[in-house]
Amino acid sequence: MKKLIVLATLAALPAVALADVTISGLVGVNVQNVKLGHAGSANDMGSQEGEIDFAGSEKLGNGLNAIWKYSHQFNTDNRAPADENLETYIGLSGEFGRIQLGGTDNAAREISAVGLADLPTVFGVHKVSGQNAIYKSTRQRLKDGITYVAPNFGNLTLAFSHAMKSADNGMGHANNVAALYAVNDMLTVAYSGNFTKKQVSGKTDRDQEVNAAAAFGDFGVNLGYAWNKDYSSAVNYEKRRAVAVSGSYTLGATKLIVGWYKQSDGKKETGARVLDGYKNYSVGVDYSLSKRTNVGVEWAKADYRGSVADVRGVASYLYHKF
Repeated sequence: MKKLIVLATLAALPAVALADVTISGLVGVNVQNVKLGHAGSANDMGSQEGEIDFAGSEKLGNGLNAIWKYSHQFNTDNRAPADENLETYIGLSGEFGRIQLGGTDNAAREISAVGLADLPTVFGVHKVSGQNAIYKSTRQRLKDGITYVAPNFGNLTLAFSHAMKSADNGMGHANNVAALYAVNDMLTVAYSGNFTKKQVSGKTDRDQEVNAAAAFGDFGVNLGYAWNKDYSSAVNYEKRRAVAVSGSYTLGATKLIVGWYKQSDGKKETGARVLDGYKNYSVGVDYSLSKRTNVGVEWAKADYRGSVADVRGVASYLYHKF
């Protein structure tokens, strides 16, 4: 991360504007081989979710600061922009905490209250293409959003966010509450709850998750449990449960990673089951070339219920954080 002093000079104005701007991001690429069911495998190159972030602040006096951020996502493999921008917000911070308005991350995403059982590999532990995972479903980016992060109370961080009822949000609104607590240097626990009001039916979808991350010297263990109730129609809902487990062992610059994820079949309000559950397994090795540059390889497999074809993939990657 680099801190730059940006000097903006306009010929028509005698003044020089000063802004303290932080530029950071991630760029990377992976080469992968993916096999769907009994079909032949295919080679491909994918992007490592590249992004560039611009953030700034200004001291307003009396401990109050103006803050802003603009983030953009891009694909490294094909020179194309990604489908969506990331955060674009303006806000204020001070002794009262921090408030962000606009296209902001929701509370859970802002304080990293979910996804503790996830690890930064190519496919992403527990991330399976083509299937709707309820794990990390409470970690969202908002439109017409307001996110508030309270001042730390000891080792506890609390946050709340609201997506306004608007055309951008399908005329519905959503609330998210999140908490992150560092029990000690070894253990962190978190909760996130997302509650989305549907405009047509008036029903409220509920997505919730608890997480824990523990470190024992060179060993790391991460646990996640998610559950939801989503209304598939005005009179019926579907419920699912999911468990995520991952572990790592660090030996010098090398990190060994294993992950396992299981999601239950959907269960309707009538008691009928939807055969869409699956299990995901992954094994990876990550090597730090420096503090900012990593290479690695990962193998992952997903076994699906029902008619969805199983997925198997292996990938090598290179990425750089700045």
